[in-house]
Order: sequence, then C-alpha cells, then structure tokens
Amino acid sequence: MIRQNGHIKGYKINGIEIKVSQYADDATIFLDGSEVAFEKCIETLGEFEKYSGLKMNQDKTKVIWFGCPRPPETIYLPNLQFDWNPRKFSVLGTTFSTISKG
Repeated sequence: MIRQNGHIKGYKINGIEIKVSQYADDATIFLDGSEVAFEKCIETLGEFEKYSGLKMNQDKTKVIWFGCPRPPETIYLPNLQFDWNPRKFSVLGTTFSTISKG
C-alpha cells in the first residue's frame, strides 16, 4: 500500500527510491521528509490497521531525520506518541544515527 502510493515519497539512494523494509513483524519506513509524505503514510497505515486488525505500536515508533536537517521541535501530527528526537537506534542489528563520526 505504501509502495504504490504516489503521494508517499521515499528516500533516494543512488537514484533508487526506498520506502519500506520489512522482516517478520518489524517494518522500517523511509520517507523524503515532507509533511505530505508523512501524513499520507500515516493515513495508509490507518487503512491497513482497519482491514488487517494489526496495529502499529506507537511506543516503539521512532522518527529520525536524515539528509536535510530539521529543527528538533519539528513534529508532524503531534497527537501521535512517537519518539521524534532519537539520536540513534537499531533495527535488526543496523544502527541508524544522526551523530557523525568525525
């Protein structure tokens, strides 16, 4: 549903757009950082929840900015209980971080 939605823009690496990576019950979603893409993604996940009965665990959901920096107070859809300012976190053994190794 997310991959096919033209309003949801993914993260481009070497010209290839990446939107979703999944393994078992873990999903990682890569977006272009726009508010529209984020809102459409949340709408799509809501539709998925409605039809599948599966629900996203907001307590485990993290949002991290890559590429163009955002002010730490940037929060889309503030009613969602996501962790908006993680410095780093791991997904299936891969660490994502905003901390540069210099």
